Amino acid sequence: MDTDKNISNDGVPNKRSIRDISMPPRKNTTADIKVSPKKTSMNVKRVMSVPSPVSMPTPPQPASHQDYHFDYDIDRPHKEKKWGLIGLIAVFVLALIYGISSLFASATVLVTPKTQTIPLQGTFSALKDQPAGQFGYQIVSVSSSAQQDVIAGAETQLDVKATGTIIVYNNSQTVQNLIATTRFQTPAGLIFRLVKAVSLPKATIQNKQSIPSNTPVTVIADQSGEKYNIGASDFTLPGLKGSTQFTNIYGRSKVAFTGGFSGMSKKVDAATLTGAKTALDAKLTSDLHDQIASQIPHDFILYPQSVSYALGQPTQKSTDTAGSATVVEEGTASAVIFDRTLLSKAILASVANTLTSQSDAEIKNVDTLTFALTQPTVLTKDYTGQITFTLAGDANIVWLFDGVALKSDVLGLKKSNLGPLLQAKYPTISSATAKIFPIWGQSFPTNPNKITISQVGQ
Repeated sequence: MDTDKNISNDGVPNKRSIRDISMPPRKNTTADIKVSPKKTSMNVKRVMSVPSPVSMPTPPQPASHQDYHFDYDIDRPHKEKKWGLIGLIAVFVLALIYGISSLFASATVLVTPKTQTIPLQGTFSALKDQPAGQFGYQIVSVSSSAQQDVIAGAETQLDVKATGTIIVYNNSQTVQNLIATTRFQTPAGLIFRLVKAVSLPKATIQNKQSIPSNTPVTVIADQSGEKYNIGASDFTLPGLKGSTQFTNIYGRSKVAFTGGFSGMSKKVDAATLTGAKTALDAKLTSDLHDQIASQIPHDFILYPQSVSYALGQPTQKSTDTAGSATVVEEGTASAVIFDRTLLSKAILASVANTLTSQSDAEIKNVDTLTFALTQPTVLTKDYTGQITFTLAGDANIVWLFDGVALKSDVLGLKKSNLGPLLQAKYPTISSATAKIFPIWGQSFPTNPNKITISQVGQ
C-alpha cells in the first residue's frame, strides 16, 4: 500500500524521529599533540562511514562507529649535553686517581747477588787484640758456680775459707804482674790471697787523662771462718806498700764473699763428693756456656769448639741440723772470638784463586763452618800468644753490591731500563725484580725515600 511507504521504522506515520536530526560535525577533527622538549605535530584524521540512504537521508552513525587513523611525526631529544657531563666527570676522576697515585708512589727492588759455593779446608793463625781493621782474636772469660744438696756423714771439725771476686785496677803506665797468693787487704785488716797469677795491663790515656785497666781475679780468705764472708769492699796490696804502685794498683769487690765456716759439722765423705761432681759439672758447663754466649757482640762470632772449661772440685759449704750438706763447685770458661767481617775476608783471601770474581764478597755461613783450635789446645783467659785453628766445610760466598748507589741510579728510571743498568754497572748482581706502585707505573719515583733496595735472603 502507498500509505505504508510513509511509515518510519518506529511505526509512527508522518512523525519525525530523533534519527531525522542531523548531528553537528565534531570540532578539532585534526589535533596537535605537544611533546616536550620539542614541538611534535600529530595529525589525527577521522574517517566516518555512513550507509547510503534508501529513500531519505540517514542520520550519522554514533561516535562508537568512527574509525581513526593516526600519523605521527616525533623528533627525539638530543643527548650531546649528557655525554659531555659524563666526560668531564671521567676526566676529573682520572686526574684525581693520578694525583693520589703520584703522592703515594713507591718502588721495591729485590736483588739476587751472584753466589759461589766452594769446599773449604784451611789452617789459619791470628794474634790477640789487633788494631782496627786487622784480623785478630779476642778472649772472653766468665766464672760461675753450681751447688747441690747431699747427705752428710759423721760430725767432725770443718774449716772452710771464703772466696770471692775482686776487680783489680792498674792506673800506672807499666804492666804489673801479680803472682799467686798475692795479698789483698780490706780496711778492717782481713787478708785474702790471689788464687792464680795474673798480668795487669797498663792504663790508657784518653783526653790527657789516665784511664786505669781493670782485671777480675778470684781470691780466697787467708783463714777459715764466717768473719771472712764480707760484703762489697775496697782492697789494697800490702806487698806494694812504700812504692808508687801502692796507690796505682788497688782492688774492689762488687758482690759478697761466701763459704767461710769453722766449727763442728757433719762432713760429706769423698765418695759422695765424687758422685755429686758429675751432676755439678754438667750444670756448671751449661751455665758457663750460656753466660759466655750472652756476652758476644752481634758483629763477632763464637765457635762452641773454641770454649775451654776449667772446673774445680766440689767442696762442702754448709750443713743443716737435719744432716743435709750443700756442696759447691766453681768453674771458669774462656773462648776466642773473631770479628765476623774480618774472618770472612781472611777466608776469602785464602781461596782467592778459586773465586769467579775478585769483587768484594762475604761468606754467609761462616758461623756454621767446623772450627778446631790446634794451638794452644786449651785456652785460658790469660793467654796472649798466637793461636792456630782450622776451618772446614762448604763456604757459601755472596758477592756484595752498593745498594746506596743503585738507589740513586734508578731515580726516575724507566722500569724497562733496569736490566741494562745492572749489566752495565753492577756485575756482582745476578738478577733483580722491581715492583712499582701504582701497578700501572712505568718509572721509578724521583724521591729516594720512596725506593727500597732489598736482597734475597735478608
